[in-house]
Amino acid sequence: MGETEERNIRLVMEHFAAESRHDYAATLATLADDIQYRIVAAGMVLHGKEGATRYYNQWWTAFPDVKIKV
Repeated sequence: MGETEERNIRLVMEHFAAESRHDYAATLATLADDIQYRIVAAGMVLHGKEGATRYYNQWWTAFPDVKIKV
């Protein structure tokens, strides 16, 4: 595995750990500024870190005990 792949795996693991802690700052730090969240079932597209914050606020409110396991 190359350096890029290893870095990507670390980033994904950091992201999932931050999501599991419901840590907005750490979760958003793993995302690009121009992130787009596509919620296919709802037909929604959320833009940027502001949209991601709204997504996580709804998700973590609906599922307060959610944990990501890899």
